[in-house]
Amino acid sequence: MNLWRVEMHSHSSNNTPVTEQPSALITGAIMVIIATFAILLSFQLYVDNVFIVTTNGLWKSIVVRQWADNPDIVNLDLANLFYFPVYGQLTRLLDALGIFTGLTWKQMAVLNAAFGAIILGCIYYWISSIFKSRLIGLLTVLFYMGSGHFLMLSVINEDIMPSYFFVLAA
Repeated sequence: MNLWRVEMHSHSSNNTPVTEQPSALITGAIMVIIATFAILLSFQLYVDNVFIVTTNGLWKSIVVRQWADNPDIVNLDLANLFYFPVYGQLTRLLDALGIFTGLTWKQMAVLNAAFGAIILGCIYYWISSIFKSRLIGLLTVLFYMGSGHFLMLSVINEDIMPSYFFVLAA
């Protein structure tokens, strides 16, 4: 008799087991991304203040707009080597789609909500894979999305979320 051995049995109906195929988890992660993006964007539209914590994004939106309008004449800032050019092109795309056309500071907040939703999809996939439970993955996503720091960064135009995504994905 081994006293140190612990066996996990999933006889409970509350436990949603993860299938052996990763495609089921990918589908779940995509659903999490869509749902959380809708929630974050709805909250952002409800609050209607992307400067609620800081105006740092407002000042950066000027340079982002320059990158969107005239990328050939903008000086390259080594501290934001990828941020300004990528966000400039993404805001140009949002302009073409008619999403807050010309309101760069609001477009940056929409992009942050998108990056936040992708982060939550990655967290769902990661936690569900480790614990072999979609329920634990969903609860982790709800807890993480509801945490003040993450929620705040997902609905304002601060420049943290894109780099946060790449650090988490790495």
